[in-house]
Amino acid sequence: MARSVFDAAPGAHAAQDAPSVLMATHRARRRLDPLGALALIVVVVSVVVRLAFLRNQSYWLDESFSVTQASGSLQHVFDVGWDEIHTPLYAVLLWAWEQLGGSSTLWTRALSALFGLGAVAVSYTGLRVAGISERARWLAVALTAGNGFGIVYAQESRPYALVLLGATGLTAATVRQLATLRGAIPRPADRWRRPAGWLAWALLTSAAHLLGAALVGVLALTLAVAAWRRRRALEAGAALASGALALAPQLAWILVGIGRRGFAAGTGWIAAPRPRDAWVLFTTVFSAGGLRPRSDGFSWTSPAGVAVVAVLLLVAGALAIAGHARTGRGDDRTDRLDDHADTRADDLRMGLVLVGAAVVTLIGIYLLSRVVHIWTLRNMIVVVPALTWGLAWIVTALPTRERARQGLAVVVLVATLASLGVVAKDLRHPYKTDWRAVVLYLAHERAEHPSATFSLFGGFPLGQLVAADRGSGADPYVRRIDDRLDPHGRGLQAVAGLRRVPGPQVVVYYNTMSDPRANGAYRAIRKALADPSCRRVPIYGMAVVSCP
Repeated sequence: MARSVFDAAPGAHAAQDAPSVLMATHRARRRLDPLGALALIVVVVSVVVRLAFLRNQSYWLDESFSVTQASGSLQHVFDVGWDEIHTPLYAVLLWAWEQLGGSSTLWTRALSALFGLGAVAVSYTGLRVAGISERARWLAVALTAGNGFGIVYAQESRPYALVLLGATGLTAATVRQLATLRGAIPRPADRWRRPAGWLAWALLTSAAHLLGAALVGVLALTLAVAAWRRRRALEAGAALASGALALAPQLAWILVGIGRRGFAAGTGWIAAPRPRDAWVLFTTVFSAGGLRPRSDGFSWTSPAGVAVVAVLLLVAGALAIAGHARTGRGDDRTDRLDDHADTRADDLRMGLVLVGAAVVTLIGIYLLSRVVHIWTLRNMIVVVPALTWGLAWIVTALPTRERARQGLAVVVLVATLASLGVVAKDLRHPYKTDWRAVVLYLAHERAEHPSATFSLFGGFPLGQLVAADRGSGADPYVRRIDDRLDPHGRGLQAVAGLRRVPGPQVVVYYNTMSDPRANGAYRAIRKALADPSCRRVPIYGMAVVSCP
């Protein structure tokens, strides 16, 4: 009968041998091997990238929503929160954060940066005793630190870094729970300590975002199946009960909100996902360059990262087949002993479980979103830990030779380090609509030309620039931007109604974050104005034309 991925390898890590295995593992961890040193380099570089560009980008619409929501009273936080389908947990934390340091771009994004760094720390501490190899643990830490998807959303004043923190802690806690069930690590003296830790992470993940709740459900079911297969009905029931309890805050928010006018109105624009959306998710998770804005998030479009993963899987599979062939001929006794000392089988088993959980979560959300539109690229950040850890563990556990496993682990870390360079390059340049630049430009124009007319296409929320980012000199003129406005609708067809007015005039055309259509807008604006003295003002994400 085929052995389940939840079962222990015969004789490798029996429960009675677990303490001695753990003691040996702890002794090994006192020395930092070259692989661990390389992983630390990835972490250090990722921290620099995460912190260096926090203030580079202007707030975009959703960030402005969150910052404005958190800038009022606590009651205001909850009142505005009904516009979204997930609980206002992040908004409450941001509100408390703003009470400490205000609402500048740097300060509000620093909270998300802390959540992102917390996820890196949790990947290290949460997998310390988890029945996997030290190599697998360092890979998880480096991949959590260097993942471009996670870095971009740790630069946002939105809840995605918080849900990534929860998903990271929850995934690590699930690995520990599975290791305990199969006897790879001993049970703590307090047998409910680890389930209580899992529940805490599950509550955070579920309350942070609706799709975090989806991950909680899948991982709870995974634990229940593992316990049931080992004939532990009580633990299976406890896993399901913990999952249900963790979902309660999110479900309660939805049930109360259903009867409220305008509940989840901010999600009405979301469309049903298409197969291409799933592909974009993979290219973004394995970020390799070409950061682009979309209506549902910021994506990496290059397939290079996915190609690297595919090649590594093929190479690892080929090495595994070759190794088993050698073992069958009796040519590989050294590596068979190495396999017993190492936790190769545990790494492979757990990698398969995590990838399976990530795939089930993706498929479940995709199918549900065909009916209830909840899939957006940024929301799918919940699967990043399980997907990246699982694939890395499979790649570095398939070969039978330790030298091959170490070599592939080095390749994974080097590829992660290289991707950080690409991520840093993309973060240096604007990829969000630069509202800050255009507001400050209009404030400057108002100061220089008090009677100037501002023709605005597509709406113009001044809330995109909070007071702390305006600067003391520009602030009075920001408030006077709307002294003489010439408002228009959205889209190129609206430009036909534009006319040149006497005196200075500035035209600002905004379509959507993902479709600025700047070149076409410039041509249409210049044609409508019919004034050769009008000049283009380079601001990312919109077309701005200034006429003297």
